[in-house]
Amino acid sequence: MRKLELNQLDLLIRKGFHAEANAQLNLILTGHITRTDLLGLAGIARRLSRSQLGLKLLNPIVRPPATKPVVATESEKIEYAACLIRCEMLQEAHAILDEISADQYPQVSMFKAFAHIARWDFEQSAIYLKDFLKKSSSDTYESLIAKVNLAVGYVFLEDIQQAAPILQELKEITFKEKNFLLYSNTLELLGQAEMLLGNYVQAERYLVDAASVLPQSDTLDLFFVQKTQAAVMLFKTRNSKAAIQNMLSLKKRAEEKKFWEQIRDCDYYLMLATKDPIIFHRLYFGTPIESFRKKLLEKMGKQTTDLPEEYLWQLAGDSRKNWIHRQTGENSFSQLPLKQDQLPHRIFLVLSSDFYQPRSVLDLFEKCFPGEYFSPKYSVDRIYQGLQRLRRYFVKNKIPLIIHEEAGFFQLKAANDFPLAILCPKSDVPIKKIYLQKNLQHKLLQMFPIAQTHFQKSSFTSNQFAEALDISNRSAVRFLCAGVQQEWLVKFGKARTSRYRLSHKYFKTDIAKLKS
Repeated sequence: MRKLELNQLDLLIRKGFHAEANAQLNLILTGHITRTDLLGLAGIARRLSRSQLGLKLLNPIVRPPATKPVVATESEKIEYAACLIRCEMLQEAHAILDEISADQYPQVSMFKAFAHIARWDFEQSAIYLKDFLKKSSSDTYESLIAKVNLAVGYVFLEDIQQAAPILQELKEITFKEKNFLLYSNTLELLGQAEMLLGNYVQAERYLVDAASVLPQSDTLDLFFVQKTQAAVMLFKTRNSKAAIQNMLSLKKRAEEKKFWEQIRDCDYYLMLATKDPIIFHRLYFGTPIESFRKKLLEKMGKQTTDLPEEYLWQLAGDSRKNWIHRQTGENSFSQLPLKQDQLPHRIFLVLSSDFYQPRSVLDLFEKCFPGEYFSPKYSVDRIYQGLQRLRRYFVKNKIPLIIHEEAGFFQLKAANDFPLAILCPKSDVPIKKIYLQKNLQHKLLQMFPIAQTHFQKSSFTSNQFAEALDISNRSAVRFLCAGVQQEWLVKFGKARTSRYRLSHKYFKTDIAKLKS
């Protein structure tokens, strides 16, 4: 019976009936769920943009507690990694997928491609998508998904010669098989391709057809089509006032609908049409993705040397007197800067790195604790504690900044629209480097000499490490992960069988010199 229900959900998603699929999934979750159900349900949740639910379902299996040891199947690990990718937790996802053979499980290549797409690294994603398509059957739904994403990459890179045959093939297959959501996606991409070639009339035809086949109105997929239609109008009318106003109206609707990435896209098209340096600088400094920044520079004919050393991100009003520096934590309100390297500062760096997209708890954890595994309970608690500390800092130092929370997503805003700016430098020290500097140079330098006296060159477990240093098992795992990243430890074995050994690099390191 459960298999029949999953098949029905799959069919609803393919046809674009996401509201109905969500309602049915919620109904299933109220009933009894066995382990055999979890894999399919997590996959459905991911496809419905509910990947955090997928993580919650599979975490007890993939990351089991010590009291309830479970061995996850490769398929369960792959799906868990796929949910991590959708939540932008890319480091842990890569760590899982790297341990699974892509020859035996071709999905590994597809999800690695999705991880690169999440960073807008379409050159690398194309390599993995092609590898997946070679190893998998060409008539599966997953193959269609892979081809659509391959075409997305080529269109983004403006390589229409490579994109065109893939899109034409998808257009025929998706229509024939009545996969109307993918069919609409394909038509929208064809519209983009024709727009890039300057064939505006043909682009408009594709886009009208793309909108007409969508089963539901006012969805993100329909907004994709409308955004491309607005872009075509911009270029076709050579930047007319009506076309600019149309794109601005669409941007406002994206803000109301909380289609965050589409707000960025609207600004991108406005920048292309108007060559406005104000929009260009906002996009560049407000987007943490390097590949997109590179594209912005190319489109504007600029080099990084042409950029200002610092950018004032105006949260409200237009003030140069009221500010906080995102990297140093210095501000115009207090003599006490936000302390660098600590968790509140790392959270502030993440929240201020993207002017468009609010950050989820999971994304904050990934970026603030690089190299650590996600736990639905403890990871979320650590981020909420950090957020609370950051809020207290703002209040104590009378900085009119608030951390707005909505549906588990967080965004910096000026309190009561107080004129306030965040000073953003052109180059930041990566959070990963900050995090490692703090933990390795301070704590590991204290811990590892103690570990050396206990273990010398013999291997040890995380429990033995915790006992030797008189710390909790959770802390032991955290510091062992950091030690592996520092290359002071060699790790072998998996999950509960993992063991560690001090590396040659550690023994060659002058610890006393580093401490000084």
